[in-house]
Amino acid sequence: MIQIIWTERAKLDYWGNIEYLERDWTLTNVYSFMDKTNDLIEVIN
Repeated sequence: MIQIIWTERAKLDYWGNIEYLERDWTLTNVYSFMDKTNDLIEVIN
């Protein structure tokens, strides 16, 4: 199993994307982005 370690830059980029989606898109889009990100991380692991 591979452990994914998020850099500070990656964390900032991720939360920046969340903030953008919250500001300009629907909550459904925010949750979809988060779910897809989590799904991808699970596949990589």
